[in-house]
Amino acid sequence: MVANSYLAILRFSIFILWLLAFPMNGFLLGKTGPEHPFLFFVIPHALALFAIRFLINNRFFPVVVNVAIGTVVAGTALFPYAGNRALPLLALLGVAAAGLLVKSIGDMGLVANPPLAGAICMAGGNLALLLLMKLPLTPQAIHLLLALLLLVPLFSPTPRCGAEEKDSFVGYLPFLFVYQLVSGVMYGSLMATYNRYAFLDGIELLFYAGTAFIGAYLVRKGKDALLVLGILGGMLSFPLLQIRGGLSVNLSMFAFQSSAGFIDLFILVLLFTRTDTLRAAGPVFGTVCAGIAGGYIISDAIGGEGSLVVGSANLILTIAVFIFVFFVRKRGTEREVRPEPEESRQRPAGINLSPALKKRLSGQEQAVLYCVLRKMTFRETAEDLSLSESSVKTYMKRIYEKTGVTGKEELFTVLANGGSGTGNKDE
Repeated sequence: MVANSYLAILRFSIFILWLLAFPMNGFLLGKTGPEHPFLFFVIPHALALFAIRFLINNRFFPVVVNVAIGTVVAGTALFPYAGNRALPLLALLGVAAAGLLVKSIGDMGLVANPPLAGAICMAGGNLALLLLMKLPLTPQAIHLLLALLLLVPLFSPTPRCGAEEKDSFVGYLPFLFVYQLVSGVMYGSLMATYNRYAFLDGIELLFYAGTAFIGAYLVRKGKDALLVLGILGGMLSFPLLQIRGGLSVNLSMFAFQSSAGFIDLFILVLLFTRTDTLRAAGPVFGTVCAGIAGGYIISDAIGGEGSLVVGSANLILTIAVFIFVFFVRKRGTEREVRPEPEESRQRPAGINLSPALKKRLSGQEQAVLYCVLRKMTFRETAEDLSLSESSVKTYMKRIYEKTGVTGKEELFTVLANGGSGTGNKDE
């Protein structure tokens, strides 16, 4: 990974840490905020995420995003002192955080290995949360620390949105909504029980982080594998919870966290493997937040009725499986993260890529490039690599961006001269 990739990972990891520690029902919200404040953040946040998609092509977009992030920085630092203005401030933070999200995630589509980058962000954010919870600092000091960390995305360049892809992500949104809904219902019942039986405070985060790296390996079989494992983990969590013994309750939480890890990595892979990551992030995360809010409301409404929790969760999971299976059977063009092909099979005779360029390009991007260098058309390349034609075009766009060229002819000239392009020179 090049230096720009590390900076992109750092920005998004900081965003995840901020969310988990503070507004998304984090430990700071309970210490410095009013009772049940979560919905005052997540509902405005979901609405703003859906809306921000329409501002991306506006020439004032970078200014709007930086003002939004500045608002998040100031609001995070001042929240412990908000008093009776805490709820309106949370709503304001929910709206402004949409700008923080798109700027934090915007460059992640250019990293060399999207699944691994996503796993690092997930694990890094959660392990940093575990560390933050153990620091001997006051809540006010931790708020200030988080605000200072948010200066990293604030003073970073606003990423450009790549060309809009024809491959639609919309078909996944109903499944993501249903899954997050059932997770919210489950979490309310599970957490209340788990707090009484936990082997070690925070150990469940290690299962989430570990699952992220396992998923980064398994995704080479296709990102649908993450969905299947996420569903199975969620289903396993329910019966384990009903046994109510210390071991079974802990196993239930570990299965739940593993399920969440697989699904969250799927979401990141879905976004990071697109050229229009910036444009797709709003609707995808808006749907996720809407599902989380719905699950929270249902869980709060049914309270301690265990039978209702289990019945509702199993019913919703069944619906989720149906939606997933239906979608998989009907979709025509799925972008998958495939196993990296053997270079010896893909590389044409007499063509060698520089070591610097190989570091910059993923295995799949190299395979596409080798086919194009053999003068194969996009259609022929798609057939040879078992990809959709639109996926080939997407990989070529990413190759152009990473090499700093604008088209095939310029790319061929650079490679013929033994160069690796001018994009991302800081490896």
